[in-house]
Amino acid sequence: MVEMSTETRAVLLRGALLFGPLALAVAAAIWQKPSRRMWGGLLVAAVWTFVSLLALNLSAVALDLWSFGAVGGTHRGVPVDVLLGWTALWGMAFPLAFRRAPLAAAVTTALWLDVLTMPAAEPIVRLQGGWWWGEAAALLFSFLPAQLAYRWTQDDRRLSARTALQVIAFGGFAFWVLADLAIVAGSSADPSAAPPPLAWWTTPANPFWLVLAAVGGLISLSAVLEFRTRGGGTPIPWDPPKRLVTSGLYRYVRNPMQLGMWIALPAWGLAYGSWLLVAAGGVSIAFSTGLARWHETEDFLPRFGASGRAYRAAVPWGWPRVLPHVPSTGQLFYGAGCDVCEPVAQWIRSRGPLGLDLVPAQSHPNRDLDRLTYRHEDGAEEEGVAALARALEHVNVVWALLGSVIRLPVVQPVLQLIVDVSGGGPRLIPRAPGGTAGACSTRRLP
Repeated sequence: MVEMSTETRAVLLRGALLFGPLALAVAAAIWQKPSRRMWGGLLVAAVWTFVSLLALNLSAVALDLWSFGAVGGTHRGVPVDVLLGWTALWGMAFPLAFRRAPLAAAVTTALWLDVLTMPAAEPIVRLQGGWWWGEAAALLFSFLPAQLAYRWTQDDRRLSARTALQVIAFGGFAFWVLADLAIVAGSSADPSAAPPPLAWWTTPANPFWLVLAAVGGLISLSAVLEFRTRGGGTPIPWDPPKRLVTSGLYRYVRNPMQLGMWIALPAWGLAYGSWLLVAAGGVSIAFSTGLARWHETEDFLPRFGASGRAYRAAVPWGWPRVLPHVPSTGQLFYGAGCDVCEPVAQWIRSRGPLGLDLVPAQSHPNRDLDRLTYRHEDGAEEEGVAALARALEHVNVVWALLGSVIRLPVVQPVLQLIVDVSGGGPRLIPRAPGGTAGACSTRRLP
C-alpha cells in the first residue's frame, strides 16, 4: 500500500473541512426550506460565527492552545477554507438541523463532533495540551450566540438581544475583519511588518479621521436603535421593522445607516493610511447601498403603502435635509412653574422646533409626571434626558445628531445620572385641571 504524503493528506483534509460542512448546510437548507425570517437568522448566525471564530483562532494560536500547519490560503496563519467550513457548519447547518431541538442537544453534538474532528485534522490543526480551554471558549462565545441569534430571529423573540448580536457581528466584520484583511494585504511585501492580530488599531492613526469614523459609526448605531425602539425590528431585510420609522435621524434621511457607513468606512481607512482599507470600505458601501435600494423597492413600499410613499417623497435617500420631516406632532410635557423644567422648555421653544407642542405636565392626560416627558404620536413616552433628546429632533439635523448620541444605551443612563446628582432629579408634578401650575416638589430618589 502506498503511504499518503503529508502534503496530499493536508490537501484532502482542507477539502473535506470545507466541502463537507458546505454539503451539510445545503442539505439542511433543502430539508428545512427556510423562510425569509429564517434566512435572516442564518445571515446573522453565519457572520457572527465567522468573526468570532477568526478572533478565537488568533487568540488560541497566541495562547499556544493550538496552531495551524496550513500552507497558502491563510490569513495570519489561519486557513480560510477551514474557517469557512466551520462557519457553514456552526452558522448554517446546525441552526437549521437543530432549529426545534433543545439547545443543549445542539451544544452537546457540536462538542462531540469537535472532539472527534479536531484531533483527526493533523497536520492542518496541531492541538496543544490546553486545547480544551479553546474549545470551551469557542462553544461559549461563537457557537452558542450563533444558535441564539438564529432562534431569536426565527421566532421573532428577544429583539434587544438579537439586535445587539447583529451590531457586534456586522460591526466586527466591517471594522475589524475587512480592516485587518486590508492591513495585512498592504504589508504583503513584508508580512512581519503588519501590526499584531487583534491589536493593529493600537498603532498610530490620524485623530481627525478616527473622530470622523466614530461619528459615522454613531449615526449608524443610532439608526439601528431607532429600528428597535420605534419600529420593532432590525436592519436585516429579512427581519425588518413592523412599523414605519420616521423619528430620530429618519426625520432627515431615509437611510441613516448607510449614510453612517459611507462616512465611517473610508474614514477608518484614511485614519490608518490604508488605501486598500478605503477600497474595502467602498465595496462594502456599494453592497449595502444596493441591498438597501432593493429592500426599499421590494419590501418597504409594498408593506407601508401610502404612508411609505409619502415618507419617501418627503425625505431624501442619502443626503439629509436640514429641517425635520414631521408627519405627526410630538408633545413635550414640562413642569410649569418648575425651576428646572421650565427654563429647559423655554430654551427648546427658542430654537423654533417644528411639529412639537410644549405642554405643561399638569395637563398630561392620564398620570402625574416627575420628569421631562416626550410623548410620541402613538402614545409611547420617554423621560428625562431621553425626552430632551427627542425634542432636539424637531429643531434641525445638527441638534438631531446630538439627540441621537444622547439616547445611546451607555450615554443616556450616564447623562441621566449626572443630571440627577446635579439637582435635576425627579420632581413630582401632580395633574391639575386646565394645566395650571401646581406644586412642584422634589421627590426623594430611591
